Amino acid sequence: MEKHAYVFRWIIENSPYCWHKKGFWFDSPVFTVNSMGKSRWRLRFYPRGNKNVTDFSPVYLRRENNDDGPENVILSFDISYLAENGSPIRTQKIEEHCFPRSHGYGIEEILTREELFRNKKVILCCKMWNIEGTSSEGGYTSVTTKIGKASNSFVWDIKDFLNLTPDEERMTVIKSASTDIQQLSLKFFVMEGLGCEENLCVKATSSNEKIRIRDFKLFIMDATGGKIKCNLGEHAICTINTLYHFPMIFSKRQLMQKKNQYLSDNTLRLFCELSYSTGIILEEFNSKDTCLNELKPFEGDLSPSERHIPNALSGLDCLYHHQIMCDVRLRTETEAFPCHRIILSAASPVFRSMFTNPMKEEASEFVDIPDLEDGIVQRMLPYLYTGTLEDLDWESASKLYAAADKYQIIPLKDKCVSFLKTNISVANACEALVLADFHQDNELKRDIQNFILDNSSNIISSNNWSKLMGKNIELAAETMHLKWLNE
Repeated sequence: MEKHAYVFRWIIENSPYCWHKKGFWFDSPVFTVNSMGKSRWRLRFYPRGNKNVTDFSPVYLRRENNDDGPENVILSFDISYLAENGSPIRTQKIEEHCFPRSHGYGIEEILTREELFRNKKVILCCKMWNIEGTSSEGGYTSVTTKIGKASNSFVWDIKDFLNLTPDEERMTVIKSASTDIQQLSLKFFVMEGLGCEENLCVKATSSNEKIRIRDFKLFIMDATGGKIKCNLGEHAICTINTLYHFPMIFSKRQLMQKKNQYLSDNTLRLFCELSYSTGIILEEFNSKDTCLNELKPFEGDLSPSERHIPNALSGLDCLYHHQIMCDVRLRTETEAFPCHRIILSAASPVFRSMFTNPMKEEASEFVDIPDLEDGIVQRMLPYLYTGTLEDLDWESASKLYAAADKYQIIPLKDKCVSFLKTNISVANACEALVLADFHQDNELKRDIQNFILDNSSNIISSNNWSKLMGKNIELAAETMHLKWLNE
């Protein structure tokens, strides 16, 4: 990969709920690469394959029709399928491809359909760079597309079952809990089979263009409340105004033979479990180039020593990412992260004490940190090697702040404090106040209290403030006392 690559990372949450049939796609949000003539791009994703492949989910890089770039952009790129920790599971590279406007080209065997529907989310990464001999500046954009999901379970009584004929249907509707609008309808009916057999079936219809059934499980309930799974099909892509049939494994005759067990009062009791997609409910930029960044920019002053961290540690980045000569592992409850004692010791007096005092960590291959989440360690370690933070948001900054305070990683703590101060809002002020108070950070605490008092009309009447008073009345009282002192 070229030194100055533009990196676009696309996180697709709830990927098993992709409803698209073979040959259908959905696109990522558009991103602009300024160093390539301000050309505009997106990734195109085929969850269930296209005309060329069926066992894979192809990913294409596509140039937009309307951009300010040159007529043709010649570039090299690769597309990766990433693990949750950011490491590539599979990568394929395309050399020197020409992209006119409205042109797409990509990788067809980067992600298997099994991987798509097995994991809760999919992370795709596209790296783009100009061909040799042309200038290019790097950049980074991370976006998230979230597919909505919902589930429903209920008992459905088919009354007067024994008298049900093939020309009759029994229907039930499923409504939205929030709007009371019909979303799905289910119809139970008898259909004629071979000979005189009468088979049972349920057909589903979506009443909302955004609702697509993914899983449908049907159980027959016996007189004791026990359940027996009875439908042959489970998975479907049921779109608006189309029917999807779920045949049952029992015939009407078979149930009649056991009517004392299954047909109490001539009623067939069914238990239904549904899960369905509600379409794309969120598209957001997690991190972008500074010209696009939705978060307020970092405005904190770096100490003189911190300004030189990226240059001083640039060679260490390779050691970390390629796990060269690692001599210790930080172990959470679920994963162990290879790293270097000397780096941990230089960054944290807490780790330094562990490695220099006669404790078990001095000779052990592992340092147990069960209080930290995997994702926080995955953010903290790269910072210790490079002095940089990527994809910082409120939740990760709060957790990194707590970790940095515990292990006394002062530069990291200072960066998190600056982020928290810059991005404090009415919605998160109470949470931030509790965090600062717990860590006895009086300076941060006072800044947050001043913010709360400046926005008291919105905050003190909120549910978050009520919860704060219920859980920490002393902290709430202390803050209100400041209001009295300032008046």
